[in-house]
Amino acid sequence: SSRRERMRRHDTQPPTRTLRAAWSALLPLILGCSAEPQPPPPGPPTQPAAPADPAPPAEPSPHVAPPPLERSGSWIAAGGYHSCSIDGDGALFCWGGREDSVREPPSGRYVAVEAGGTHACALDDQGSLRCWGPDQAHSTQPPSGRFAQLSVGWDHGCAVSDTGELRCWGWDDAQQATPPAGAFTQVDVETFHSCGVRHDGSAQCWGENEHGKATPPEGRFTAVAVTKDSSCGLREDGSVDCWGKVSEAERPPAAQFVQISGGHRHYCGVDTHDTARCWGHDDVGQTRVPQGRFTRVDAGLFHSCGLSPDGAIRCWGWGDYGQLGPGASGPQEHAATCPYEGLGMLYLRQGRTDPAKHSFEQAIEAMGDSPPPLPPPQGASPPPMEVHNYKYTGLAAILIDEGRHAEAEELLLQAVAHGSDPAANLELARLLEQARAEAAP
Repeated sequence: SSRRERMRRHDTQPPTRTLRAAWSALLPLILGCSAEPQPPPPGPPTQPAAPADPAPPAEPSPHVAPPPLERSGSWIAAGGYHSCSIDGDGALFCWGGREDSVREPPSGRYVAVEAGGTHACALDDQGSLRCWGPDQAHSTQPPSGRFAQLSVGWDHGCAVSDTGELRCWGWDDAQQATPPAGAFTQVDVETFHSCGVRHDGSAQCWGENEHGKATPPEGRFTAVAVTKDSSCGLREDGSVDCWGKVSEAERPPAAQFVQISGGHRHYCGVDTHDTARCWGHDDVGQTRVPQGRFTRVDAGLFHSCGLSPDGAIRCWGWGDYGQLGPGASGPQEHAATCPYEGLGMLYLRQGRTDPAKHSFEQAIEAMGDSPPPLPPPQGASPPPMEVHNYKYTGLAAILIDEGRHAEAEELLLQAVAHGSDPAANLELARLLEQARAEAAP
């Protein structure tokens, strides 16, 4: 049977001794991966703090956004590895992505589309929800009914019904898909928390509340947008107010906005002069907006897309999976696995082995058995170490703790072959031999 099938048969909570030792051994790998964008730290705020994200570069490298897509649209959505739009006839079309299925949207006429981590959902002209792509945590199984607005996060989504009721589906380990009762006008979701605007204009959030990102200020809002560690609200006067972990780079510009959107660690918005502005982390050019007028923008995982008044679509940022458009590219492909690996390691730190396994398996699937990445471009600073390796060592640590020593040894050999940190490999090899000795009759 496949490794994934074997994993599903082992769901016991392991002792913490081996996991703590593995966490200590693999900590340098997390710090190395932090040179790339990372996912939100899971779990309640009482857990130990995750390694701090590095400050954005003082002088970002020059970045030129690719030209507009040949096909125009009336809506825009930027997801994890793909982007989607709606053409003038109401038909959906998507590009990029890790799975072919996300580029095969359903037929029909649609009025809105949202792109998630690897899937997408749309609202048709009859008010029904349709989702497609990989069905992680039932993320492509929306509720039935009539809806007026929707938002899709990494593996969950929420929508406002025609009566104002919130309905959510998908991943709910932090209650991010368990909305409060009452009438709402708008909703926005990320990975571990969600926020909405009530009929009276007040904002309410639910799910993980680390850094206070789910505790909005008082006052009236017309829209909300959420990211990894923070949330922002659009006030009635067009100003933007943010809460949670808001770094200097994540403070909104002083402007009057008509629309805002939250990505993984950055925001974008359109002001009253049809100027698109993005702010927050700019690891891979996701906040460097091309020139021109825009009517709508959407912030994705590590890229952003905008729609001009004539329907032209422009995307900028990371484009290794074709999410910026045909022929567009971005940083090296090894950045693709870092979100999964970082999330898996943070779960491992908390002893939450089931979601850690899932994250490491996604990292292995994202990279397969490809060789280590090419050296960085001339003049670029190399990362502290190869960042695509602890998908093997992290999963090996869990297998050691479960007593599955042969599979752990196989993964450690893969880690060595892919150039993982030697100190971490040696420490895990020591833990493996110790576990084998303890298990011997």
